[in-house]
Amino acid sequence: MSEKDLTEELLKRHPVWKWDEEMEGHVPVADYDPLPIDEGTLFIRAKFCTKSGDQLGGYLVGTESFYAIGIFAEGEEFVLNLRLPDLAQQSLSKLRRLLGSPSLVLFPLEYVADVELTQMRRPEGVLVF
Repeated sequence: MSEKDLTEELLKRHPVWKWDEEMEGHVPVADYDPLPIDEGTLFIRAKFCTKSGDQLGGYLVGTESFYAIGIFAEGEEFVLNLRLPDLAQQSLSKLRRLLGSPSLVLFPLEYVADVELTQMRRPEGVLVF
């Protein structure tokens, strides 16, 4: 089962995803405890907390460190790739408009993987942009 786009519903059913073989879609990772860092880029369900205390849901992109995030808000997805700052700023501007909060301070952004793990500590930390 390959999915073109990750959605909140897909992440509720399966908390960890990876690229399919063609790198055109995503497939769920069935055995994710511990996180299989040898599988390539992972997409891990996460919870975020902004500097102003707002709680957001979404996912982390990466393996042992995270270079991008996806945030779900008001039924839309916002991808912020920290390696592509211009595109990230565009997504951030759209997110601010959608939430009606032009002064939303997103970064530094606290995150914690929203997945139950017994063999390793859940990824958590702070992203700075």
